[in-house]
Amino acid sequence: MINNLNGITKEPLLIRYATEQDLPAIVEIYNHAIVNTTATYDYTPYQVHQRKPWFDRLTQGNYPILVWEEQGEIAGYAALEPFRPDRAYCASVMHSIYLSPNHKGKGIGFKLVEALIIEAKQHDFATMIAEIDGANPASIALHQKLGFTYAGTLKNAAKKFDTWLDLVFYEYDLLGETQ
Repeated sequence: MINNLNGITKEPLLIRYATEQDLPAIVEIYNHAIVNTTATYDYTPYQVHQRKPWFDRLTQGNYPILVWEEQGEIAGYAALEPFRPDRAYCASVMHSIYLSPNHKGKGIGFKLVEALIIEAKQHDFATMIAEIDGANPASIALHQKLGFTYAGTLKNAAKKFDTWLDLVFYEYDLLGETQ
């Protein structure tokens, strides 16, 4: 259990660090996003063994993966990842968040990103970056509500489902006094 998320939830704390046993549920949630949404620009679903190196790289490094567990089911997950591999970017992190379709609209995404912000500060990161599909107003609104600021758009950055997609960047200043 994550004990340092004071005040995020009034109900029993449901956010915790992911374990390897959570990987099948994480992959299932991610694969749903691949096949059905533009939340990720990946095309091909993963097998659990294919996603294990990603899981190991993050969990063995300085990059937490959090899950929201509800009645024994993983309802969603969120992760911090390196922004870029070059050493100069070591204080900047990207994050991702994916929810099971049955658990969207319940505030779980907000709480998971809020928990990631706390984790990022505790890991001494300076900037947290969100890469969001421009046609995802719910994710944009969630990030704005949490204090992320618009940082730019790459027009026609990707093509999925025979549609050109704009990639929108939001950033969160983890060092800022107003955050």
